Amino acid sequence: MNGDTKAQYRYGKELVRLGRGDEADTWLGLASAHGHIFASYELAALYDSQDNKEMAAAFFGRTFDLTIDTIKNSDIAIDILYSDTPKKYDFEEELLPDSSYNGKLEELIGKLLENGIGREPNREQAKLFYEMAFHHGCDYLSVKLGRMAQADGQPLVCGLLVYESV
Repeated sequence: MNGDTKAQYRYGKELVRLGRGDEADTWLGLASAHGHIFASYELAALYDSQDNKEMAAAFFGRTFDLTIDTIKNSDIAIDILYSDTPKKYDFEEELLPDSSYNGKLEELIGKLLENGIGREPNREQAKLFYEMAFHHGCDYLSVKLGRMAQADGQPLVCGLLVYESV
């Protein structure tokens, strides 16, 4: 049970896919205990799907903590998460050089915030994390950001939504 953390994560994720959640939580838990961020996320999602809200909240919290500790832009992330009035960021100017790994982690926090599991949903904070992820190479988030902007009443131009970061 002290094996390869990535293998534990992959095996746990496969067990979830096969509908064997009772076994999956052991393997995902081992990977999470070794600091595997995505294992913590998957474990939280598993507990949430089983209506175990207390454990889901605990592992979403662990996912937040591990992610914030890993993101190179943690000052910006912490400001967005914990400030009553986070400043407006020009992400192109203020972020560190492109990092797709940072982008995936920022997207993960955006999902946690948008879905509101483990804490109250916060769409505005989620949008800011999606924007950071977009600027770190997660181009596919332009669609999600466009849809969020459209839901917020931003206009369509020539049948397409034009997304601009704030």
